[in-house]
Amino acid sequence: MARGATALTLFLIVTAGLILSVVLAAALLFCVSVSAPYRKDVPYALAGIGLGLVVGVVAAAARSSRADAAVRARHVDGIREPLFALPWLNDSRLPHVLDWQRRAALVKWRRGGSSVVIGAVLAALPHGPSILLVVALVLLVLAWSWLAVVMRASADASAAAVRLLGATPLNARSARLASLRYPFIAAWCALVPVLVIAILGGRAVIALAWIVCAGLVSAWPLLRIFRATRTVDSSA
Repeated sequence: MARGATALTLFLIVTAGLILSVVLAAALLFCVSVSAPYRKDVPYALAGIGLGLVVGVVAAAARSSRADAAVRARHVDGIREPLFALPWLNDSRLPHVLDWQRRAALVKWRRGGSSVVIGAVLAALPHGPSILLVVALVLLVLAWSWLAVVMRASADASAAAVRLLGATPLNARSARLASLRYPFIAAWCALVPVLVIAILGGRAVIALAWIVCAGLVSAWPLLRIFRATRTVDSSA
């Protein structure tokens, strides 16, 4: 096999897939906008979708071109490396729990964690809303669904970490604080676009309603974390 043949083949496949994705997205967008009164905003929506696809593909191609890409590609359940690594977020008491939670959430999200909810909300939109209203609603749903995925993944990873470290002298308080660190950081990150939309829209009820929904979807995962860390013997 000639040198560089694999990279060239993968580049051609990725390019073809990108072009096909843009064409399908454009076709779907034009089909749903036939009867919409704001058809002049369709090019802006198409440009946003196309830019997102291009940026995502370029970032993934840049990551996969590294020398250790072959090792990372052998993960059974998908590549778990984030685009931006933030090791300083790790808790010194249990330095790898947050990283475990973050990687688990990344895998669930890339597998389409809450795509059904997002699709249902977009399908339920009535004809005629302005593009700004659609963008605001999409950001709200994305923040909420991403937080839901993070909370579920964090609870699963925390329970698995406690079971894995069951035979070690693990302090219950340290395990709980380390397990709650990433969910709380994720909650604040998800709240930022909500506050921006609420301030720009001049309606505090938007943020209040989102916080209530986020609290409902986070209650059970947080309870699971508390229950999992409560079983740790702090006197060990």
